[in-house]
Amino acid sequence: MKWKIERWAAELYPGEKHIFSHYEHLGPRELVIVACAVLDSALAELISLRLRDDEAEVISFLGANEDGRAPAATFGARIQLAYLLGLLDKQTVMMLRALKNLRNVMAHRAQVDRSAPKRRLP
Repeated sequence: MKWKIERWAAELYPGEKHIFSHYEHLGPRELVIVACAVLDSALAELISLRLRDDEAEVISFLGANEDGRAPAATFGARIQLAYLLGLLDKQTVMMLRALKNLRNVMAHRAQVDRSAPKRRLP
């Protein structure tokens, strides 16, 4: 799976001069969603390096085959697993969870008012 990380980095980050050109056309809502997708993929790759060298099992466990029922297929599960494996510190976990929550708001609400105060659901 090591080659996937190298390919992933080359495809997503072709160099610091070009990094923003890939995403500059996106609005804030889309940018949050895409950025979280990139971080989610990166976490899956990072976690895969700490797991047993059994590609089929790793893919199944991480949901890399796009099976959302896999134990670690969600962004939240991957954040927690990466923390428990010692790959992330608590501050990074808090930041990633805040981004995940923002992504959920941006992705699941038809109208998003970013200036409105945060409301709790009953």
